[in-house]
Amino acid sequence: MIRALSHPVYRRLFVAQVVALAGTGLATVALGLLAYDLAGPRAGAVLGTALAIKMVAYVVVAPSPPRSSPACPAAASWSAPTCCGAPSPPPCRSSAPSGRCTC
Repeated sequence: MIRALSHPVYRRLFVAQVVALAGTGLATVALGLLAYDLAGPRAGAVLGTALAIKMVAYVVVAPSPPRSSPACPAAASWSAPTCCGAPSPPPCRSSAPSGRCTC
């Protein structure tokens, strides 16, 4: 774990994930306190309704799966062509601009 944190990009991603997780936890606690402040003894019902609405929003806003290959339509029909005796990548992942292999 310590070795992975030596990479600046991963370290930044890890710190961002920790901050996001802490923010999510604090938001849940704050929502519970707000429900108690607003509804008093009925805070459980208010909090349950608020969390249910939150989950419904997550499901509605969540992205749907793609209908085809998201990055490269040619990769879906790729049938492992060879280049100089070795398998070559699909055209969209090739380093050559024309999509042809370079030997």
